Amino acid sequence: MRLVTFSEDSVYAGMVKVPAGMRVVIPEIGASAFLKACRKARLAPPRMSGIGHYVRHYCGQDLNGKTLVAWRGYGIGDQVMWSAILRALKWRWPGATIVNYAHPRLFQLWAGQPYFECLTEPIPFADWKAADYHLIGEDLSETDFEPDADSHIDLVLRRCGLDPAAIPAAEKLPVITVSQEARSAAAAWLHAYCPGVAPASPRPLILWQLASSNLQRAYPPVQTQRALRLLAKTLPGAAIVIVARSKDLAHYPHLRLPPGGVLCLDQPLSTVFALLERAALVICPDSCIGHAAAAFPQVPVLSLWGPWPPAFLATYYANHVPLRSPFGCAPCRLHACGLYPRRRHCAGLAAITPLAIVHKAVDILFTRAGGSGNPDPAQTPAPATEWTPVP
Repeated sequence: MRLVTFSEDSVYAGMVKVPAGMRVVIPEIGASAFLKACRKARLAPPRMSGIGHYVRHYCGQDLNGKTLVAWRGYGIGDQVMWSAILRALKWRWPGATIVNYAHPRLFQLWAGQPYFECLTEPIPFADWKAADYHLIGEDLSETDFEPDADSHIDLVLRRCGLDPAAIPAAEKLPVITVSQEARSAAAAWLHAYCPGVAPASPRPLILWQLASSNLQRAYPPVQTQRALRLLAKTLPGAAIVIVARSKDLAHYPHLRLPPGGVLCLDQPLSTVFALLERAALVICPDSCIGHAAAAFPQVPVLSLWGPWPPAFLATYYANHVPLRSPFGCAPCRLHACGLYPRRRHCAGLAAITPLAIVHKAVDILFTRAGGSGNPDPAQTPAPATEWTPVP
């Protein structure tokens, strides 16, 4: 069935199709959005049951032989991080049945992985009531933004009654699966828009995420334009793929593609993650692509951090090279930074210079390509002269 997501500003509001007579579970915070989406789709809403007294909270009980129903809700990046929690729980309790109800865009991204079954929202009331335990992700960590907060995933695991130190770091990474169909779609897109980029090609594919779900975590427009132009000038043979949604462009009205730059607009997440899988470098803010990239340890990520410290959200992302705000004001929940008046962008992110981004990107690319620090140069071809940095 086609589903609803509970965020009122979601592009999926209105994509509601629930079988007639089906009774569903709607968390209180999502009920009004669900009804609004039903009205927009001109569908009669199903009978809705609040979670209420049916909840049996999971707090560390033995899950072997039991069924856990999990729900995170809201942002796609949040749900990608949520998959790491479920992965850790499955590692701790290998005999558990974990059923995760998720955003419909993510359903295909979790097909075939061994950690949990993924179903799409809304949650059938009968399934909710039949579960042994429930794990509700909303508000498990949203209010933990004090400076001494250590790690998002460890905070959540502790609230699940588990000892984070007993779980290997490799089992705390997000889960993403890329289908052969998605790889074929990515290959077709590259063939159409980035000729010359192939798995064995020396021409690097650089994936740049234009924006995040809120502007406080997005690199500002003026700095973005300068960084892209400098990156293209420094790596003239590189294919720079700028991933964006149509609504992002409203916040980057003067965006001009640099030489070698291609806009990857409104592509399915499965295609984007298949492109990510074969990238030589990903450059992104704190957003869904950065979290998903942690599932591909062979792909280096240059991540840009402002309102949140990377140690909190990217604790176990070994492939991330974080560039963070030079200011000591993270974590921040003001969303109205006095250091950057009359703007919605983070002043700390704005203070990360385009030159710093490009210098770090070149360092990462050439280290991977056999330069200083590469543990196994034979695994990667030497950099081609066509993208040798320009002094």
